Amino acid sequence: MADTASLEGLAAGWRTAAQVREWALDLCQRVERQLDAGQLGEAVEEWLHGRLLPSGVSVTETLRDRRWAPSKGVFSALMLLF
Repeated sequence: MADTASLEGLAAGWRTAAQVREWALDLCQRVERQLDAGQLGEAVEEWLHGRLLPSGVSVTETLRDRRWAPSKGVFSALMLLF
């Protein structure tokens, strides 16, 4: 896929993968704040609803490795293009 995708497509996949990662990290922080406050709000609901969807997979992958290696970014970008 990397051989046949356009440079524009690869760049869009890379940017989107970075945005998904930022979203996942932000969601986790919001969930932690709500849990610490003892108030289950929108972030907890979003997390619960997304657990079995691709968004939940993004959160799990983000938490699995807090440091984002370039190879993970490439893999994420290619999966988004796929």
